[in-house]
Amino acid sequence: MTHAHHRPDPSRGWQATPGQPIPRAARQPAANGLLLVLLLLVWFSPLSIVTWLVGQAVILLQRRWHWWRFTLASLAAIAVVLAVTGPQEALRRHIFVPQHFWQYVALHFGFGPPGTKVTVGQFLHDLVVTQVWLGAPVGLLAASLSVWNAERAAGGAEWSPFVRRRQRIDQRTRDRRVARLVARPRDHKLATPALGIALDGDLATWRQGRYVVPPAHLRGKAMAVVGAPGAGKTITLLRLAYLAGVAGRKVCFADCKGTDPTLVPGLIAAYLLGRPGARVGCWPDTAMDMWRGTPAQVQSRLLAIEQFTEPFYQRVASAGLRLALTAPDMPPVEGSDELLRRLDVDELAALWEGRPLQLKDIEAIGDHLPGARLRYADFFAALAGAFDRGRWSFEDVDLTVLTVPTLLSKSEADAAMRVVLEDYGHYATGRKPREGEDALLVLDEFSALASGVDSAINLAERVRDVGVQVVVAAQSVEGLGDHRQAPRLLASCAGGIVVHQCPDPERLLALAGMVRTLEHNWELDHYGPRGLAKARMGERPRIDPEAVRQAQPGEAWVIQAGQSIHLRILPPPAVAAEPVEPATTLPLADDTMPLPVQEPAPVGIAAAIALAGRTVRRVGQRVGRRRERTGRLPSPGRRPWVVGRPLPGRGRR
Repeated sequence: MTHAHHRPDPSRGWQATPGQPIPRAARQPAANGLLLVLLLLVWFSPLSIVTWLVGQAVILLQRRWHWWRFTLASLAAIAVVLAVTGPQEALRRHIFVPQHFWQYVALHFGFGPPGTKVTVGQFLHDLVVTQVWLGAPVGLLAASLSVWNAERAAGGAEWSPFVRRRQRIDQRTRDRRVARLVARPRDHKLATPALGIALDGDLATWRQGRYVVPPAHLRGKAMAVVGAPGAGKTITLLRLAYLAGVAGRKVCFADCKGTDPTLVPGLIAAYLLGRPGARVGCWPDTAMDMWRGTPAQVQSRLLAIEQFTEPFYQRVASAGLRLALTAPDMPPVEGSDELLRRLDVDELAALWEGRPLQLKDIEAIGDHLPGARLRYADFFAALAGAFDRGRWSFEDVDLTVLTVPTLLSKSEADAAMRVVLEDYGHYATGRKPREGEDALLVLDEFSALASGVDSAINLAERVRDVGVQVVVAAQSVEGLGDHRQAPRLLASCAGGIVVHQCPDPERLLALAGMVRTLEHNWELDHYGPRGLAKARMGERPRIDPEAVRQAQPGEAWVIQAGQSIHLRILPPPAVAAEPVEPATTLPLADDTMPLPVQEPAPVGIAAAIALAGRTVRRVGQRVGRRRERTGRLPSPGRRPWVVGRPLPGRGRR
């Protein structure tokens, strides 16, 4: 016995075969079925048909609840009516008016007892009062089931308005849940506070339930935060500072723009909430001691002040600083005045007396040293003592706030920030313990500096092995540097990249990679989906660039190791901050040692006489050299034998 194979004709749409029934997506509502529903509702109650029509419009127009909520509500209402009045009484009341319909008609036309007449209004009143208790819930039930049938017929096609409506409702539901968690986070049960609320993603190492928590193994790994103005980048940085305070880590925050007056108070408040009683140092509000470390380290910081166009002039400044900082039998330089006093040819010659090699170096740079000294003199004069006689540095405080001096010119402000960042590198690699004192360095708007990108790359690569995590923040991808700097900086950010709303996120999202996904191709006819579709595997970005462009403030994506997680950043706890005093006057905790204050060492009588004799001999030698060069005496200010002038100490002041 043979079976004939029935093949459908594509020109006639989908036809069912014995072994292949009509698929769900091809089923269209039949006209006779719709007519049957209408007849049943009209027979049950005219109010049901009105509620059915109005209910469908309400369910489709609102964006808060799915159809099944209305189904449950209508079933609950029917159950309450049946439970309160009983099934028989409820049905009797419901059909009372239809059962006595012709009696109402007869009374309306005067066929009843004399003086008895029923108006149309009275008839409608009795109809509503008797049928609304079951008619309205039944109509709403039919409306919700009609919406369900329409969503089912769409077959999950993303172009269907029913499917889009369902997606919008799901998104609003997620947004409401996230908003409640952001308003009242319940992360107190976690080992450490959360960075934000998880929305979706596959970065499992950052996720703990509904929360996103940076893992502990990121110690020392740099991070990058990119976001347009107003996208929530500052909130992310404040939250990271708060988390560092809770973890007991030191924080150095470098504000490289210095234009936001609320940033520093908000930062201090956030850190103190995480670490009460912490010591805070703000530069340039209070003078900072940048003269700590070896002479070679101080020389490196001072060389970072100026950017030389010729290597020769850089060598001149380097040699002059080396000779001034390592002068024999002299105390370390502790201020700009002492440095500028030593940056003089005659002074250096007197300090290095008896050392032919160094005197030869002084003679070689003698003609060009005044120019280098003038540069440093202008720089320190513009800072007005911000680096002179400071009593604190990075190791003396828990929170360091470095703000670019806005009153200076751009070149001098950039130079000042280069000095403090170079000093931080020396602190992290030399003066800070390698274990037990982890720190966080935040460089906000670092691209505003002329050499900010190079400084960020340098620090990210130098301090990661000593427990210092560098976080760089920029407003766009271009702020990460040029085609050579940006890849190098992103490669050093092994701790993750936080992407907020920005107009050009493709270069950053490429780090998250691609994912394979199932792509559908729907076939439609005049009535809708035919039930025929094609499917194939394709690739798409792990993070949708359009979603990043349309992100809300506080919404972000964390990318690390080819994975990502979508989250809503939690702001720091909102508590009013107390006024913060300078670092040198903060109250000390029980485990805090007072900042050292060095007093001048006492000098004996014999030592004072020897020092005065040495000074007179040096002055005489300088006068002799000056007369040999110029053939005249020096100015009266350099003649110690003039009556009425005090005897100088170590050289000219």
